[in-house]
Amino acid sequence: MGNFNKRISSILLIVFGIFTFSVVFALYSNVLKTVLTSQITTPPPEVFATAEITSPLPQAVPTNPLDSCLLWSQVDSTMAGAEQCVYGIIYRIEQDSGGFRIRFENGRQSFFLASGSHGYNVSKGECVYATGIIQLSSENIPYILLDKMLLSCKIWIK
Repeated sequence: MGNFNKRISSILLIVFGIFTFSVVFALYSNVLKTVLTSQITTPPPEVFATAEITSPLPQAVPTNPLDSCLLWSQVDSTMAGAEQCVYGIIYRIEQDSGGFRIRFENGRQSFFLASGSHGYNVSKGECVYATGIIQLSSENIPYILLDKMLLSCKIWIK
C-alpha cells in the first residue's frame, strides 16, 4: 500500500506542476502581449510635420581607388618590398612560356605587372590597377607579381 500512495502522490505532483506551468505561461503570454502592443503606437502626424532638416544629407560618392595608387611611372627600385597600389594605361601585353606581363610604355626598362602562369582578359589602351609587393627583376626593374586581382580603372580616368 505504501508504493501505491507514493505513485499517487507522484502523479498528483506532476499534474499540479503541469497545471501551474500552464497558468503561469498563459498569464505571462497575456502580460507580454499587452506590453508589446501598448508600446507599438504610431506618433501623431504633427510630430513629423514640425521636423526641420538643418543640413543636407551627405551624398553617396564612390571613392576613387586611384587616390591611394601611384601612376606606374612613379614607381622605382627604391620602393622594393613595399606594398603599393599601382595603375596605368596598358601599352603592351607580353605572354610567353615565362609568363604574362603588362607593360605601360615601349621598352623593358620601366615598371611592369607580371603573372607567372595566369593571363588576364585585358587590352592595349585599357586602364588597370593592382596592389601588391613591389619586387625587382634580375635587371633591377620594379614590378608587381599579380597574385591578387587585376582591376579596371577606366571609370576613374577622365
